[in-house]
This record gives sequence, structure tokens and C-alpha cells, in this order.
Amino acid sequence: MRRLDWEGARQARVVALALLALTGCGVASDVDGGPRDAAVDAARLDAGPADAGVAVHPLRVAALPAGLDDVAWLGPAVEIDLDVAFDVSAGGAVRMVLESADVAFDRIALFEARGDESGFGELTPMALPEAAVRASPTFVDEELYYESGESVWAVPTLHRVAIDGAVTDLPTVPGVSDMLAWPRFVRTPNGVGLAFRDGASTPSVALGPDASSLGPAVAVDPTPAAQPALAVFGDGGLAFSYQRPIGVEPMVSFFRTSAAGAGGQTWSDATRVSDRSSNVHDTAFAARADGGLDAYYIYPLAPAGFVLFRRAIAPDGALGVEERLTASEVGEPSKPHAVRLPSGRVLVAFADIAERDAAGQPSVQRLGLMLVEGEAPAPP
Repeated sequence: MRRLDWEGARQARVVALALLALTGCGVASDVDGGPRDAAVDAARLDAGPADAGVAVHPLRVAALPAGLDDVAWLGPAVEIDLDVAFDVSAGGAVRMVLESADVAFDRIALFEARGDESGFGELTPMALPEAAVRASPTFVDEELYYESGESVWAVPTLHRVAIDGAVTDLPTVPGVSDMLAWPRFVRTPNGVGLAFRDGASTPSVALGPDASSLGPAVAVDPTPAAQPALAVFGDGGLAFSYQRPIGVEPMVSFFRTSAAGAGGQTWSDATRVSDRSSNVHDTAFAARADGGLDAYYIYPLAPAGFVLFRRAIAPDGALGVEERLTASEVGEPSKPHAVRLPSGRVLVAFADIAERDAAGQPSVQRLGLMLVEGEAPAPP
């Protein structure tokens, strides 16, 4: 079975593929995302090790929907800021790792910044083994996981970075056939889980006691899809999200749940993350204090282009009401990620589509952070 349409011709120009497959967002409207306000410094890809920095990007609690003054802009680290991973200490200190690419997607690197709910320091390149592409960062118990290769088409090597900085190569996972598998690890009640899509684009999950001992992959949905994401409910059940076009609908985001006793072997029927748009992208989960999850996602609203939303999901799949997080003036958020802090506030990251090329595809994406008071409204 072929990959989705943007991956059908591997000889096609990588730019055209990557801007759709990696950013996940095509043309949302005729509105330009606004001027880029930071110079691109591609040489930072090969700069030295990161340090904690100082809180030069202050945060304040946003009044929803958040406006420009509620966002701390840290990017772009290179040209196209992409995914973010958070690690939060019991005291509220946050380590953030960002994946950022050049516009051709020939080089993708990882950057980090440190801070807390008061603000963050500058993004600085991570000192990691050399590779043209380093992507898909995630944290499990303070340890960083990522993939690397010489191009987005390469069979990736998966890595674990210990707290002391030591890098370990992990065993090859069957089905993770190129870097567009988007492999992401999470902590589960019985060990770890890996969300990815296989060589046929089947959204899949593999579970095991640790990242070196994963069991056979389970197909969560038999139909090709993109942007797989896995999360754990407070009762030990699992949630899995993914996206794909359906007929004339440009992109539909779905989620499925697996009950605590099912161990990720069986999954519920698919549920749309939102039925208010036919163009929903980039679903990511954040844990709630009540044991549920909040889903963060985007869809376009005229005349602003993409807008960031969230809603709660209970372990039984019940959905809360949708909450808009960004005002039109913020631009076009993509790639949202969020984490609940010890204070109960939520730190939200997204990549603003700050510029588009002549074809309407993102050409500059810049990392923005905002602080939100509390979680999405709970399901009734």
C-alpha cells in the first residue's frame, strides 16, 4: 500500500513533501500569516552545547482567547519550527526540546530552552551525535528520546539520552521504516509505549517494559494516516490520535481509546476530535488533574487561517465542550503541545505559520509559548 498522497513520489522535491507531511498544514485561507520578526541563522544547526540561559522571554497568564501580548516568541530556531517535548520537575522547572528544520528539510536539529511558568531562556542547539536529521523528541522520566538519520527518507536510528547526557542507540522497531513514521515514546502503566505509523502509513502502537523490549506492533486503525500520538489516562487506559483526509474533507483528526485492562490490544471505534471543521490537524494530548486528557488541535476560521482549540476527553471517550485558545491576531498556530504544571496552570507551545510561499505552504514557522489558567471544561 502506498503512503498518503504527499508521499507517493519519493523522487519529488523534498521541500514540497516535507512542508505538507512535517508541518501537516496546507493552505487555510488567503490571509498571510504576517511578517517574520527574527532573522534565520542556519549556522546554529552546528553550534555548541546548550545551557540553561536566563528567562529573557517572560510569560503571563493569558486571557482566552490569547492575543499577541500573551505569547512569548522564542523561534524560529532555524526556519521551520516543528514539534516540542516538555519535561517538568516536581518544583515546576521545565526543560523544553524543539525540533526545527531548514526550509528544504535537508537539516533538522534539536534545540532546548529551560524555564518555568515565569518565562524561558533562549533556544540553544543540543550537543548530540552528528546527523543531518534529528527529530521526534519526547521525554520519558526525564530521559529524552529522538530519531536520527541522513534524510527524512532514511530508516531512522532511535536514541535515548540519559539524564547525564549519555546517548544510547535503541533496537530497530519493525515497521519504523523511515523518519516520517513519527515515532514517539510515552510512559505507560506497565512500561513504555511507542506511537508510530508503519511503512504502509498504518497508525500503530508497540508496548513493552522498556524502550529496548517492545512487543509486536498493534494497528490502531487499518487505514493509512499521519501524525500518530499516544497518551495515558489516569486510570491506565490509553488514547491514540491520528489524522487523514476523508473524501472531500481536507483533513480529519480522530482518536480511539483502549481500556485500562485491554493493554493497547483492542481499541474503541474512531471518534472525530472535532466535528466543527472538515480540516482538523495536529492533535496532541495533555494530562488532566481529574485523570482525563485535554486534546489540543487546530482548524481554520475565516479570515484568520488556523486557530488553536482544546477540549477534554474522559477515559470513556466522552468529550467536553470546545474552547478557543488563540485570537486571530496571534497568526496561524500549528503543532500544539501542552503540559500541566504543578501549579495547575498549563504551558502551551505551538509553531506559528509566520510566512507562506507562493504555493501557500508554510515557509517560516516560529515557536510561541503561552500560559493558560487551568484545563479545558470537563465533559458533562
